[in-house]
Amino acid sequence: MLDWLTQHVWFLTGFSVLLFVLGVIVAALFAVTMPADYFVRPTPDRTADGWRATIHVLRRVMKNTLGAVLIVAGILMSLPLVPGPGLLLILTGVSLSDFPGKRALELWIARKRLVLYPVNRLRTKCGRPPLQFPPAKRSGGTQAPREPFGT
Repeated sequence: MLDWLTQHVWFLTGFSVLLFVLGVIVAALFAVTMPADYFVRPTPDRTADGWRATIHVLRRVMKNTLGAVLIVAGILMSLPLVPGPGLLLILTGVSLSDFPGKRALELWIARKRLVLYPVNRLRTKCGRPPLQFPPAKRSGGTQAPREPFGT
């Protein structure tokens, strides 16, 4: 196994660089083309009948399959020593997929500073408005706000 790796190191390096570049391009295109109000607007109820229902089901299957592939690729790129925009690909895959709790997971990932700052910066450079978010929901209770560490 080690012999095979040493013989194919240039191929593996090239493949890794290619995956990195493709991941950055896909994530950047997604970030720029996403509507600014994506996280604020309600999700539409898309039901169809007749032959359109079949097309609708096939489209959803293809979207969910692509979303799953992007989520797996993002998880792999999030591992140490694997180059690529892991969190952005995970966010892209989650956005394409349909599952319960999707919106909460999207908001949680998109509000991370390591995701939100580069995405909004890229959107600004491309002449697009920054992403909008609904107000953060406070968990119930009368807890006092936390003091910053060390104060």
